[in-house]
Amino acid sequence: MPSPSSVSCKPEVRTLFVSGLPMDAKPRELYLLFRGFK
Repeated sequence: MPSPSSVSCKPEVRTLFVSGLPMDAKPRELYLLFRGFK
């Protein structure tokens, strides 16, 4: 089991895969769609 100090040194990476969006979706539209999950 890793010690708490070694775990806290690594940045947490979160990846969200989304399908079904139109190809012309703008970054701003994605931001507005998912801003509630911050």
